[in-house]
Amino acid sequence: MNLIRIFFFISILFIFSLTTIVRAASLPEAPDSTQRGPHAVISREYRLPAILDSEVLDDKMTEVWAKIFYPRDIKNLTEKLPLIMMLHGQHSTCGTGSNPRKDYNNDYAETGTCPPGYIVVPNHEGYNYLAENLTSWGYIVVSINTNRGINTSDRVADAKLARGKMLLKHLSLLYQSDCVSGFETKFDVN
Repeated sequence: MNLIRIFFFISILFIFSLTTIVRAASLPEAPDSTQRGPHAVISREYRLPAILDSEVLDDKMTEVWAKIFYPRDIKNLTEKLPLIMMLHGQHSTCGTGSNPRKDYNNDYAETGTCPPGYIVVPNHEGYNYLAENLTSWGYIVVSINTNRGINTSDRVADAKLARGKMLLKHLSLLYQSDCVSGFETKFDVN
């Protein structure tokens, strides 16, 4: 009797496995997202002057600064494209050197300038490789820089809330400019 149960159980597993294999074979294959997609990529940066914006932080100057990536052949949007928003981590805002850079000063976050010999860290460009690849597959990608004001907060809860509010600020801005369509005109980006 036990042998019959074992045989029955193995038969059911075999049938289930075959069904799963046949079903999986009939599904369309997802493209290899590690490779570049079919779209050429355009990227533009926008940066508005720093202001004291109570909708983001009420005690520190912040600026709306980002790099937007979109497919070259879909510049005048007639179709809706998925939007991906990216936001870097909590990093220093001023650094020296190149390859490797040494980013260990946070003056830009407070004052909007770096000490002599330092340059502003382009934190929003840290994921360019990923943004370009995703855009080549038909996404619009916006990589936000939160160097000014937000990266100074040592109060983690405040920084997280401000980062979320800055993301919403960018979404609102993109919505008002109809994302890419009208974006270049509204912000005079070339």
